[in-house]
Amino acid sequence: MPGFLVPLIVARGLGVVGIFVWAAVATGVWHDDGAYLLFGKYLAYGEGLRYSQVAGSPPGAKFPPLYPLFLALLWRLAPEALGQGTLASFFNVLFVASSGGLFVAYLRSLNFSSRSAVTAAVLFWMHWTSWMHAAPARSSSRHP
Repeated sequence: MPGFLVPLIVARGLGVVGIFVWAAVATGVWHDDGAYLLFGKYLAYGEGLRYSQVAGSPPGAKFPPLYPLFLALLWRLAPEALGQGTLASFFNVLFVASSGGLFVAYLRSLNFSSRSAVTAAVLFWMHWTSWMHAAPARSSSRHP
């Protein structure tokens, strides 16, 4: 099997698991999700990466801009779905699954066997904390 297929298969499998456990959650449950969503909205409507609703509109310097830029695009395409957090949490599931595939590719680049790389990724990505942003109600009910 070509080496590039292994990370893709892992990402796809994790995506299936993620979709299975996914539940749209209220925005702001984790604080950062709410901040990123607001920054995306501010960027989409030309206000920049700033706390626009705080006195003086200080910059949101502690938040990397790539995810808010992605969310800004979504704000322009589907503002109602994104405003409720549903669309953003769905993409979070896809990003988590993709990161598992990228992890496999990284381990393979360090000469791990495919079996070892896949096993490590599955063990790490199947831990409940990997999916807590996708389904926090389910995760927090199982773990203190």
